[in-house]
Amino acid sequence: TGNNMLVAFEFSVANVSGSDYTLDMAQLDAGFALVINDEMTKSPLTTMLFNDFCMYRGVIPAGESITNVMLIELSEEDAAAITDVNLVMRMTGVRAETTLMQNGGF
Repeated sequence: TGNNMLVAFEFSVANVSGSDYTLDMAQLDAGFALVINDEMTKSPLTTMLFNDFCMYRGVIPAGESITNVMLIELSEEDAAAITDVNLVMRMTGVRAETTLMQNGGF
């Protein structure tokens, strides 16, 4: 909308265990936020992409990884200024955070 654009963040999810793991993010009822440059928090858009992390359902084979994405809408100005991105996940009272981008790199 307007001068906004969709920004996609692509990342890997690894299964480091010795057995296949069924990941069903939709059933887990988790909440997500992307923290941009430690200043702005955006909720990811739910999409119909097969690898949308918010709604991902699939099996991650033992010792392998999959590629997932999250999309947010930002102004062109904010999108051009991204240097740091953290993914925050909340589920059943537990909060976890991981860095997707730091100092403009992955």
